[in-house]
Amino acid sequence: MFSTGICASVSDDLEPRKTIAPTEQKCQTFMDIVIVVDGSNSIYPWSEVQNFLSNILSKFHISSDQMQVGILQYAEVAVHEWSLKDYQTTQEVVEAAKNISRQEGRETRTAYAIQMAW
Repeated sequence: MFSTGICASVSDDLEPRKTIAPTEQKCQTFMDIVIVVDGSNSIYPWSEVQNFLSNILSKFHISSDQMQVGILQYAEVAVHEWSLKDYQTTQEVVEAAKNISRQEGRETRTAYAIQMAW
């Protein structure tokens, strides 16, 4: 768990186990984050999704020794836009987020997408 310079180790039940001083800007462990994005026709305008992703991803410290990020987009099917090891820097991930095209589709299979991301 990382939030504005505070790093905490959490258990499998997401209970905090250990907190690291706010002055330490990096977590002492690897972190994998998979973001699940609704790409169905119910989401409009798509540029707002791209802007949101770029904004949030720009705040992460992405590197091979810190954090990896993947994106899974879903509508009628779920598609890995990119996997955890595809990009190694924050700048690469932000640029990739700006270029994600919306899948579109009339169905929204959220539970399926979350299960696939898991």
